[in-house]
Amino acid sequence: MASKNTAAAAVAPQEPQKTELSVVRQEMLERVEKQLEQMNKKGRIHFPANYSSSNALQAAWLILQDTNDRNGKPALEICTRASIMNCLLRTVVNGLSPSKSQVYYIPTGNALTMFISYFGAVAMAKRHGMKDDPFTQVVYKGDGFEYEIDPVNRTMTVTEHTQKLENIKAGNIIAAYAVAEMNDGSFRTEIMTIDQIHKNWERGPMKGNGPMHKDHPEQACRRTVISRLCKMIVKASDDSDLVMDLFDETDDLEVAAEIDEHANQTPIDITPDPEEVPEDLPEDPQDDPEPPAAVDDAAEQLHGQQKMDAGF
Repeated sequence: MASKNTAAAAVAPQEPQKTELSVVRQEMLERVEKQLEQMNKKGRIHFPANYSSSNALQAAWLILQDTNDRNGKPALEICTRASIMNCLLRTVVNGLSPSKSQVYYIPTGNALTMFISYFGAVAMAKRHGMKDDPFTQVVYKGDGFEYEIDPVNRTMTVTEHTQKLENIKAGNIIAAYAVAEMNDGSFRTEIMTIDQIHKNWERGPMKGNGPMHKDHPEQACRRTVISRLCKMIVKASDDSDLVMDLFDETDDLEVAAEIDEHANQTPIDITPDPEEVPEDLPEDPQDDPEPPAAVDDAAEQLHGQQKMDAGF
């Protein structure tokens, strides 16, 4: 009888052991969710309506599982836990959805870096007073184009834009602009010359040579100026101190194009070369050189960030 019991015990199903990755996942997500709960109770963050922070974190983790550096090493293995949790925290604090391509996660050395995409920039601007999608147009050589600058209210207004069909050629682009109506009835305008747009593209890893830039330069120009406009709207909001400073001058088209270019091939790392970065750096670099040592530090940085005045 004893031998039968022993045999039965030997074949009894046992609970599967948790892998190291699953343990790390559970630990990091729990810490981030705990910190978010504390921040929410203190009124330091306000999630958008119908936004699930848990779903966003789960989606981000699934994306990270398939994210590698240029050497093919998994981001979850080479990136520090602090930088990963920092990116997760920033994603949710800003109400962004990884599953909707509103953010990109890129390994830069041993740290994970997060980029806000064009879609993420528009989503954030709408939560900070932008009424609808911005109106945007490209200005071609030969167009009639005039605008006014109001130094008192720090705004620009396009007063005239006339265009002929024969002007519409990719090689004739001289500028692009975007106009957004705000919930209070006011309007925000951003204008960029083609030189400024090209300079923005050149900061990316593909130097403005991605498929979108080559095949659809008009659309690329529109998206670039819209991203700049949305950035300024978010920075000018009353609760800008609650928004993590994530916007980077690297055009999101460059990041997306680089990812597509290397899809199913060699994983990439878009760490910028310091010698290739223009001298007139943006006033709001995306990340500090070193990520916070823990998610608590990242939260403290968020709470203590000062409000920034927007320049138009």
